[in-house]
Amino acid sequence: MRVAILNYRFFPLIDGPSIQAKLLGEKLSDNGVEVFVVTRRFSAKHPEFENVNGINVQRLSCFGGYFWGHFPYGAKCFTTLMKYRKRIDIVNTNGSIGMAIIGIACARFLNKRIISTFNTCGLKIVGKVSSMKIPILGRLLRMMLKRMDAAVAISSKIYEDLRSVQFPEAKIYIIPCGLNTHSFSPVSKEKKRLLREQLKLPEKTLVVFTGRLVDSKGVDILLEALREILKSTTDIHLLIVGEGYLILYLATLADPISLFSHFRYSFFPTILNTPSAPIKTFEL
Repeated sequence: MRVAILNYRFFPLIDGPSIQAKLLGEKLSDNGVEVFVVTRRFSAKHPEFENVNGINVQRLSCFGGYFWGHFPYGAKCFTTLMKYRKRIDIVNTNGSIGMAIIGIACARFLNKRIISTFNTCGLKIVGKVSSMKIPILGRLLRMMLKRMDAAVAISSKIYEDLRSVQFPEAKIYIIPCGLNTHSFSPVSKEKKRLLREQLKLPEKTLVVFTGRLVDSKGVDILLEALREILKSTTDIHLLIVGEGYLILYLATLADPISLFSHFRYSFFPTILNTPSAPIKTFEL
């Protein structure tokens, strides 16, 4: 069996869909499946062709920002899969409706099976399962999605979203995100103390945010909430772990000098090394 995984972002970039795609590809490769990932090349530092733990990866250079870049990426996915069509049995996508539509268009034209994993929900017009409640767009998306062989929902909310737009229930499979207990497990109080010392974290109530620093994550709302909390107590420390295009904006929003003066609030960049890749962290 040969599987082509279409993923807008992929390792070493870190987000939910990229991690899911990498873990899926590695497991399939371990079981003798030939895996080919087609992703976007966001940086010249990332090679165009690479083998990542048995996964063949091709990165496509595309113009446009994060959202509009999906359109040239989709077109290049089509030409890339056309080139390798004799080496592909199944097409898989991870992420939003946008990625699913790209996969469906490619797979059906090439007469391949298509399985999409949905890991987003909400009410935005493009890229969210619930967007199909918008009449004209909804009818078009329903027509496209009915041509999909199977859909994987990572939560009951996404499962209900798919059902609410008349996606065939028999084609929906709920597979929640798992947790690597070797990397993430409860630690002793002493280990916590040592970690706090290592990261230079104060002995305060610690709130941690992990994720991409993008609009949809609501980190700006988190910062505003923290401003309100700090009016009544200073016994709180926010640690943001992630990366994304909002880094500079969030630094400005945090206004480190005035917040440090008035709320004992600080902004210092550090680096937290993980087994897979360095993650930029910001203490606020």
